[in-house]
Amino acid sequence: MSTRTGTRLATMALLALSAFACSEAPPGPEQLTLPNLHREQLPASVIQQLDALRNSLLQYQAFDVAENAGFDIELTPCMEMRGKGGMGYHYGNSLLIDAVPDEMAPEALLYQPTPKGMQLVGVEFIVPFDQWTGSQPPVLFNQVMRPNYNFGLWTLHAWLFKENPKGVFADWNPRVHC
Repeated sequence: MSTRTGTRLATMALLALSAFACSEAPPGPEQLTLPNLHREQLPASVIQQLDALRNSLLQYQAFDVAENAGFDIELTPCMEMRGKGGMGYHYGNSLLIDAVPDEMAPEALLYQPTPKGMQLVGVEFIVPFDQWTGSQPPVLFNQVMRPNYNFGLWTLHAWLFKENPKGVFADWNPRVHC
């Protein structure tokens, strides 16, 4: 390993540890650990992107930190569908909802209510139909974003903090409940 690569890896590890150490709520036992992201089904480049995204969001495990960072609009009430699972509450950042999907900037954070407060379980990427100018649906993490005709949006969920047996990018998570 080159010195430059070693330094970069050490810096990334320190950033991840400092983000974790600064978070107000340590990860709970039900939260997804990085090795469980269905790695066997995803390309290495996508795993790296998901790891980086998850590490950048660790601070938002503390709900008040997310609110102060602009994720303060309750886009939906707690969503759960019998037989499919849940999505939780969607808290959006209106400054991020635009025509430009960004793998490191999800437009909404997904929270599940628990007796101890709100638990970060995942994220959702959102692109409004009326803002998307591409001839094909947007793509993130090698995944084609799915249309949500009820809300007029292209969407993609990523379950980064609560393992989903249906997959990291499934819409519903049977382990999320309201």
